[in-house]
Amino acid sequence: MMDFDWLAQLAEHNDGSAVASYTYSGDGLKRSEILATGRTTLVWDGTDYLQGRS
Repeated sequence: MMDFDWLAQLAEHNDGSAVASYTYSGDGLKRSEILATGRTTLVWDGTDYLQGRS
């Protein structure tokens, strides 16, 4: 099952065994992924994602 926010961005994905949630900044860029193993914050440099920080 997938849930989308009001901007049609993936907000949550549940495949029956695991759930992943995603947050976005005001400019629409994905800023974090929250999984059972923890949260990863994504770093954007204006051109590309540089790295994820857990």
